[in-house]
Amino acid sequence: MSRIEAVIFDVGQVLHAYDPKPIHQDIIDTLEITKVVLRKPDPEIYELVLNKLQISANKGLFIDDRDDNIEAAKNLGIYGHLFVNAELLKTDLQERFEIHV
Repeated sequence: MSRIEAVIFDVGQVLHAYDPKPIHQDIIDTLEITKVVLRKPDPEIYELVLNKLQISANKGLFIDDRDDNIEAAKNLGIYGHLFVNAELLKTDLQERFEIHV
């Protein structure tokens, strides 16, 4: 199991990243994607986020509700979760990454 350093997801037009450690479940960075010409699933948007967070791809988990966006992230080595509902996300975070929410 890899240690995840950032969970990346979007809400509206803002990408958020938070530290998944149980003590520090705080937003660690945001990226307003309206100010960036790139759009998911363009691989460059994921690389931009990784560079901004200063983490390697295998230390990130990307959550999205579109399979093509998840596949693009996974092709770069980022872990992906296709969001269906909160309960499945919670189970996946606990089982794959030992992240308890």
